[in-house]
Amino acid sequence: MEVRKKDGRLVPFDRTRIYNAILKAMSETIAGIDEKVAEEVAESVEKQLDEFNIISTDSIHEIVEDLLMESARKDAAKQYIIYRQNRKKAIKSDFKLLDNDFISSYKHRPSVFKPLGEFVYYRTYSRFLNDEGRREYWWETVRRAIEYNCSLAPTRKEEAQKLFDNMFNLKQFVSGRTTWVGGTQVAKMHPMSNFNCAFETIEDHNSFVELLYLLMLGTGVGIRIIKEDVNQIPAARTNYTLVHEQYHGIPKNKRSDFTSLEFVGDNAFITIGDSKNGWSDGLKYYLSLIFEPHYSKITTIIFNYNNVRPMGEKLKTFGGTASGHDALKDIFDKIDRVIKKHLPNERAKLKPIDCLDICNIIGEGVVVGGVRRTAQIALFDSDDEECVEAKSNLYRQVEGQWIVNQDIIHRTMSNNSIFYKSKPTREKLHWQIEKMRYSGEPAFINSEAASKRRPNFQGVNP
Repeated sequence: MEVRKKDGRLVPFDRTRIYNAILKAMSETIAGIDEKVAEEVAESVEKQLDEFNIISTDSIHEIVEDLLMESARKDAAKQYIIYRQNRKKAIKSDFKLLDNDFISSYKHRPSVFKPLGEFVYYRTYSRFLNDEGRREYWWETVRRAIEYNCSLAPTRKEEAQKLFDNMFNLKQFVSGRTTWVGGTQVAKMHPMSNFNCAFETIEDHNSFVELLYLLMLGTGVGIRIIKEDVNQIPAARTNYTLVHEQYHGIPKNKRSDFTSLEFVGDNAFITIGDSKNGWSDGLKYYLSLIFEPHYSKITTIIFNYNNVRPMGEKLKTFGGTASGHDALKDIFDKIDRVIKKHLPNERAKLKPIDCLDICNIIGEGVVVGGVRRTAQIALFDSDDEECVEAKSNLYRQVEGQWIVNQDIIHRTMSNNSIFYKSKPTREKLHWQIEKMRYSGEPAFINSEAASKRRPNFQGVNP
């Protein structure tokens, strides 16, 4: 007996494909997989088809649905029907190297993962398909990632198919970042999301803006805050008041993605847009108002968050759920406290420890934002005692219990390392190893050796 595919081709009937499809439907139910029932239904389908020489795939699907509905597993019948409907919606695709003919043999295979692996896969890499109301199956994730990866350079169809088979069977992988966002709107709208790690020197207030944007994309960032970098940042003024308007969420269809800055007298109004660029621009405007001299007459900075989607709302493009406006509000409030700890001076010259705090505060806000764990590594001078001891007082003992110091808890966001420009003394090296032995930090970077390998060496990423 032969089966007529949707494109008119004839292929031999294969009962195992029906069996695997039923197992796949069962795996989506609370009751789970019942191999005996799946085998019985597959055998019944084959018996009903004995009288046919040629039969269409749609006819086979209808028989499977009827038999499942007659069995004790009506829940599996429901999932089987839903899957069929969803596949009809997705039948037209833009995939060029891995067409439906090639993919068809992989669609209904049992999971290649053990329970823990399956959990990690669905938690981290499986994209939510809004049109179908579900997450990707493993073969769909692999197809998306391989098509994207192979689109970056000329690739033969046979090579792409081999790569697909290897990745599907856990023998070979593209990067985790490609598995996560490759081929999605995220990769198109935010190209930096394709990069796992980045690095920047903190040498002006725009460095903090870039840091926020990169972290919101899930990119780990190395930050260098040695004194010669930080000294380039102009002094910030402290003679201003920060105000947050009460939040009144705006309906989806009326929200703006863009952040605006308006002036009324001595007041500056920043209306935050509901996007990654909107949040980054909000921080840019705020820092510009306190660092750039031509805004020195502004006495009050007022934030409006009404365009920001409420906590828990789904992020359709990036995935996950929104953190709400409080995460960004906390970033502004905490940076404000770092700046104003320099009072009563009207202008505050930031030190490396201040820059470390600001970077960590931004990282803390992004963690709250639910993208993924913030990854930072901070590099500082060997004689910068404040940065060396940045984590020394994170916890204190009160009545036999260790209590976290909420004022500096944000400092847990980075791993810290000393940036050695020359070989340390034997005593310094002994101290360094002892510190790493007991607390793991600070570690160290051999800048002298790195500069020999790469003349324009600046630092490292996480």
